[in-house]
Amino acid sequence: MTKSLHYPRSLYPEILMKVNRNYNIVLFELDYLNNCYVCVPFRSEMLHSNCYKFKYSKRNASGLDFSKFVIINKSIYIGQTSMVDPDEFNEFYAYKDLIHKKLEKYINDYVNHMKGIRILNQQEYDRKYQYSTLKYFHKELDF
Repeated sequence: MTKSLHYPRSLYPEILMKVNRNYNIVLFELDYLNNCYVCVPFRSEMLHSNCYKFKYSKRNASGLDFSKFVIINKSIYIGQTSMVDPDEFNEFYAYKDLIHKKLEKYINDYVNHMKGIRILNQQEYDRKYQYSTLKYFHKELDF
């Protein structure tokens, strides 16, 4: 079975998926996601702020896109190790704890909104989550 059949485009339009296109990702483990990984894609053009933008990359607006992450629990989705821009790799390695915290905040703000703990105003919610993949992972996020 191909990976795209697990997440058909018709049901998961926000997940990055192009035929014959691999995506470089960073895997994060979060304490409250048992046996799952959060896969955050590298993007060459970050046009929004729901991300970590690389400051020292040769590319203008590259970063890690929090709004397009995928939560997986099957290793079939993880491909081979790949090469990324050395400047981006070095910056990621230097700031991985900060990036991890920003990712957790992005997820926690969504979870708190959905659980009614801290409701965001509609404009802020749309800006952060309108095109996010988070809506596909409520089961994994335990609600």
